[in-house]
Amino acid sequence: MVLVPTIGKMGCRISAQLVRRGHYPERGGMVRAKVIPVPDKLKFINLNEFGDVVTIKGVSHAVKLPEHVATRQAEAARDTLMKAGYNDIVIGIWYRESQIDHLGPRSGIALCAITTKGALIGADALGEKGKPAEKVGSEVAGKLLTYLGKRCTVDSNLSDMLIPYMAAADGESRISTSELSLHTKTNIAITEKFLKTRFEVTEQNSLTIISCKGTGLSR
Repeated sequence: MVLVPTIGKMGCRISAQLVRRGHYPERGGMVRAKVIPVPDKLKFINLNEFGDVVTIKGVSHAVKLPEHVATRQAEAARDTLMKAGYNDIVIGIWYRESQIDHLGPRSGIALCAITTKGALIGADALGEKGKPAEKVGSEVAGKLLTYLGKRCTVDSNLSDMLIPYMAAADGESRISTSELSLHTKTNIAITEKFLKTRFEVTEQNSLTIISCKGTGLSR
């Protein structure tokens, strides 16, 4: 929802199809992906400006559970976002009452805010036994609202995924996120050793700015 289109701006051409939905902690998900090699070098990415939120999209899913679980998650998320002043919200419903092809019983919801400057900010939440669907929906909306309140251009999960691409790109990449997660710290440390580059991390108001002059890695 956020990774593929974001690295697409850097020249990565990837298509992905969900084969089997898995859930934490059982995992077991399966995705079929097609990756076209980059002709030359990855482009740098500059996600420094937030802009304004254009729309919020998402998908609420449930496996081996009634459809209303996914619907209630979506409605709770939509209600929370609308109370915060966001009205352009589209949340699709995906459910399977049988787990022949998908693992369950489990549920979850993922959201993505799209801004006028091209930022894609994601958030997600998982259901669990004894946790009302409404709580799952309000939880994911709360996460997204926290990111939007800080006006970061990349959520904390996407930030660690972008590190290797920033290091391999041709030029200086720059992103802003809500916090420097442990995953991001680890990815920076490992990537610096492999690609012999350096990342700069600075704090600016409530944001963490991550920048890197890429190595211009080519085929």
